[in-house]
Amino acid sequence: MKKLIALLLISLSLFASGKFLSPLPLPKTYFIDLDINRCDDYCLQGLLNDGEIFSFLAKAKESSDPDIQKEYKKYALLFHLSQTRSISSFHILVALQKSLTPFGNSINKSLLAYFLKQGFDFDIETMSFPSSDAMITYLNETNSTFDLVILPLPYAQKDIITRLHTDTPIFIPTLNQAMVQSENEHIFFGGPDYYAQLETLLSYIDGNLSIFYLEKSSLSKDLTDFAATHIATDSKLYPIDEKIQNMKQILYENEDLNESSVLFNTPLVKTALALSQMTYYDIEPEMKISTQINYNPRLFSLTQPKDRENFYIAISFHPIQPDLEAYNALFDSNINYDWLGYASYMGVATLLNSQEEKNANIKVVDHQILYPIRILKTTKYRFIDQTLPENSAEF
Repeated sequence: MKKLIALLLISLSLFASGKFLSPLPLPKTYFIDLDINRCDDYCLQGLLNDGEIFSFLAKAKESSDPDIQKEYKKYALLFHLSQTRSISSFHILVALQKSLTPFGNSINKSLLAYFLKQGFDFDIETMSFPSSDAMITYLNETNSTFDLVILPLPYAQKDIITRLHTDTPIFIPTLNQAMVQSENEHIFFGGPDYYAQLETLLSYIDGNLSIFYLEKSSLSKDLTDFAATHIATDSKLYPIDEKIQNMKQILYENEDLNESSVLFNTPLVKTALALSQMTYYDIEPEMKISTQINYNPRLFSLTQPKDRENFYIAISFHPIQPDLEAYNALFDSNINYDWLGYASYMGVATLLNSQEEKNANIKVVDHQILYPIRILKTTKYRFIDQTLPENSAEF
């Protein structure tokens, strides 16, 4: 497996973008065993009990006991030995329904880039299940040795969480704890806080609000209900059918839209359609806003600069390091925009206690990864950070 990865990296590096420097190997630290006497698992446990941590780290490399492996991982991270991982690898399961199999590619690319960049040994196993029932049964009844299970659940299936009773740590990168009910101490969440994003955006609106939403999407409707009840002014709702191609019936001579701000709780293609047709029908809202649902570079190819004027997006992405970006580029992965890949990386890095991420502006509170919220403005060619003024609706 490692030989295949090495060959893949060599071949891909020949075609890598020239703006990335090849990452240099990180320094390695070793504990050398100078004692010729063999130490079995009972002996290793005795070293731990006696506080002889260095001796334990030097001798534990031959053990296959899961408890010994977990202790080794803990102290290896503490003493910055995470580059050696001589006795075991991080064992991660990506579990998902067969219909969501493409999500597994995004997660695997992100984790592969992260572990190779860190120099960790790793074992990532992906399992697809024919149904949610089969997946839940496996997770609840299998006594696994996985360090972490990554479970990408769509919002429409959030109720599945209440049926999970495994003791294996589970990380859900797609959902925020504010949107679900869970008392399982082994389940962690990494989804963005759409409610907090909306609150941030709505706090800068002092006029009327028009909301476009997808009428058959439970997430879109929930975000719309939240916005409508948290805005201090009047709001008007515009349900959008997922098959709509022409919005003339909504936009033609609609003066209400010219006198309000517009919130798009719609996916990218429908948002782009609305933006472009607003321009065609001379609709110029005071402000156009969205959560990170529409944070995608394709927005610039689907719309014209005029369409994107006064369009602001709230996101929860935190800038990643250039060398990690380079490793992701080798696998045609860009976690600056891909939330599933980004959240999976942050979950593994944070929950497995990587020293590198401890100093980042990311925290885990009540089993939820908290991300700082940024406001981006769409310009002619790109997104730029926008500083919001205090007590003003003007950007």
